[in-house]
Amino acid sequence: MLARLILLLVLCATVATAAELDHARFLQAVREVETGAGWDGTPGKHGEVSHWQLTPRVWRQHTALPFALAHDPAHAKVVAAKHARWLAAGLQRAGYAPTPARMGTAWNLGLEGFLRNRGRITDHGQRIANLYSAK
Repeated sequence: MLARLILLLVLCATVATAAELDHARFLQAVREVETGAGWDGTPGKHGEVSHWQLTPRVWRQHTALPFALAHDPAHAKVVAAKHARWLAAGLQRAGYAPTPARMGTAWNLGLEGFLRNRGRITDHGQRIANLYSAK
């Protein structure tokens, strides 16, 4: 009986954490870690572009628009928001509450990379969580 009560409390806390994630604040923290004060237009080593360092694969996953539009902050922000929601849902399906540190780690490693890493938080994910918490 006590074990069931503890499990119920843990599950409720997980749902509350997921509901409380502020995606706009999370995206701002990602932007600050990924590109700092600004993005100079130079693609990353894996073709990442925009303030959120979106890869061509992530772009195609969330929109049919040409990847060239990733250079436009308005389009990139929409795709980044879709990706954040997709990551949060994926973390929940895998049994992880989508905390800022987990989301930041998954943003950096990809959802599959996060799961291969067995949910361990990376420095990148922790920096995003720290900025998220500071806002």
